[in-house]
Formats: sequence, C-alpha cells, structure tokens
Amino acid sequence: MDPFLLKWVHIVSSTLLFGAALGSSIHCWLAHTSREVRTVATVMRTVVAVDWWVVTTTGFIQPASGLLLVQAKGHSYLEPWLLVTYGLYTIVSLLWFWVAWLQIKCRNMARTASSWEALPDDYHRFMRKWLWAASSAFCCALVIFWLMVTKPPLW
Repeated sequence: MDPFLLKWVHIVSSTLLFGAALGSSIHCWLAHTSREVRTVATVMRTVVAVDWWVVTTTGFIQPASGLLLVQAKGHSYLEPWLLVTYGLYTIVSLLWFWVAWLQIKCRNMARTASSWEALPDDYHRFMRKWLWAASSAFCCALVIFWLMVTKPPLW
C-alpha cells in the first residue's frame, strides 16, 4: 500500500480518535458539573454512542494502519519508541474500555434518578474514577503523539 496513503489514514484516524474522545469527555464533564440529572442522562446517551461509533472504529484503525506504516517505512517493529508506543496504546485502550463502562453505568443511573440529589453514591464514585481514567488516557495519548513525531532513540 502507498506509504503516503497509509500515513494520511493514520493521521486522520488519530485526529478523529483523539478529537472525539476529548470532545465527548469535555461534554460529559460539563454535563456532570451542571448538576442537572436530565442533562447528564441526555449527554451521557450521546457520549456513549459517539464513543462506540467513532472512538471504537478509529481505535481499531490506528494499530492496523500503524503496523502497516511501520512496514512500509522500513522500521523494525521492535524499535524502542515503537515498543513504548505499543505499551501506551494498550494502556489507553484498557482505560478507554473502563471509561466507556463507567459512562454506561453513570448514564443508566442518571436515567432513573429523579433529581441530582437522588443519584446514588455509586454515580459520584464512578465519575471520580472516570475523571482519573480519562485524564490518564489523555496523558498517555499525548506521549504517544510525541513518540510518533520525534521517534526518539530511547535505548
């Protein structure tokens, strides 16, 4: 496959992945901080859908296009910056699945609550975990972007 096309697919899918994840996370957090249970339920419904449609799709495109790009560019699959990238991408993926699960749980709790005060303690506990996991995933993603751009000789 054409290396230029592979690079383009890889960059566009990473932009969609990072942008959709960041946008839906900000939207989710703003809904949460509104303290309006109907807003939370509505936004969480949309956020869960966007995350499954966009983030999941691009999440599978990224490693496929990345591995093909490594081959097309003649890099070794075992270059240190790539090994760190594989590890970080695995961490980001695991965190994202946890984030998605937490969003679904929080969405369901918000759907059934009659008011902010009626939300169960689990909702607030899950949202604290969600914030930690989403923030951690974004930090790891930023390091991945740095590795992709700089391709540093790590060892």
